[in-house]
Amino acid sequence: MFAIQHSKTIEISYIDQNGQQTERKVEPYQLYYKNTSWYLYSYSLDKGDFRTFKLSRITSISLLEKEFDQKSFKSTDNTNPNLNFSLSKIEVIVHKKSRDKLIEGVETGELLEVDKNHYQTTLVLPDHEFGYQYLANFGTTLKIIGPDFYLKNYVEWLENDVKS
Repeated sequence: MFAIQHSKTIEISYIDQNGQQTERKVEPYQLYYKNTSWYLYSYSLDKGDFRTFKLSRITSISLLEKEFDQKSFKSTDNTNPNLNFSLSKIEVIVHKKSRDKLIEGVETGELLEVDKNHYQTTLVLPDHEFGYQYLANFGTTLKIIGPDFYLKNYVEWLENDVKS
């Protein structure tokens, strides 16, 4: 996220859908969540065009010193780089049946056993629809403990989603 916020070029090792690994230099623009997966929307310096990379296929990331000037582009239904949102450290309790789904989806803090069925941990998510959609996928197997502002924003998003 640092690279996106500070317009820093990154180099990624990426395994495509055919299993071929390549090294790419990209200008990262946005992270977004779609169909239970996270993606990086960026400008590929190698291809000279915008590309989307599935995060689970990125095997390594190196921050390069080169800053870039953001290019203008048409957003798609899946991405909107002009969204302004911050990342928040979220404290959650997750049921053991969803533990693996949680740790495979995003980076978490240490998992602390609360009781024989639950773990407590932290994760960093956007305080935005992308983060809320990710959390909603867990249904009742995940409970947000805090911070209060994030829980309030999440509940408002859920209520608006139910109304529409």
